[in-house]
Amino acid sequence: MTHHTDLTGQRFERLSVVEYAGFDKHRRALWKCLCDCGKESIVVGANLRCGYTKSCGCLFSEMNTGITREVGKSSRLYKIWAGMKQRCSNSKNKNYDRYGGRGITVCPEWMEYKPFQEWALSHGYATGLTIERVENNKGYGPENCEWKTRQDQAINRDFHPSLSGERGVSWHKHLCKWYARVIYKRKVVYSEYFDEFDEAVKAVKIQRSIIFK
Repeated sequence: MTHHTDLTGQRFERLSVVEYAGFDKHRRALWKCLCDCGKESIVVGANLRCGYTKSCGCLFSEMNTGITREVGKSSRLYKIWAGMKQRCSNSKNKNYDRYGGRGITVCPEWMEYKPFQEWALSHGYATGLTIERVENNKGYGPENCEWKTRQDQAINRDFHPSLSGERGVSWHKHLCKWYARVIYKRKVVYSEYFDEFDEAVKAVKIQRSIIFK
């Protein structure tokens, strides 16, 4: 049996909760809401309570009026921003299970394009670079993101950091070993494979203490 806090009659930003609407495949309570603009939408209760969803989508359009015309929806940076939000908030997105489905979110500041654009341009964004989260189990935000080449990101392709929980330690699915690494100034400065998880964790901590003093 699924338990949930009754949100009927409550108001969250532009949304007024009308009634309970069941639950999604992740067993999260869904609520039918009426937006101030007159449109109805089905929203995850947790997203209402934390302020992640504030309207049926009309607020998003208003906040980005002018911005999309300025940079163009064909802008590569704009597409990166839109894709990031889709992965984290749209349950129909093909990558949702790997992001929003496991709790990865976009920080409130980056829910608008302009702050994200300003951060990107002042933190090394360039054509050919992609956005990457430093901590795999944390969300998108200024303190946890950086720009990397696709070659840098390819290093992570065969690993499953979510099985580790330790920074710098990943499981290599083909070698069936724990991979320990330390990245400094966007380069892998230490890497080694281990049969035992604890050994990999210890090695990373030792190398980080040496490299970062």
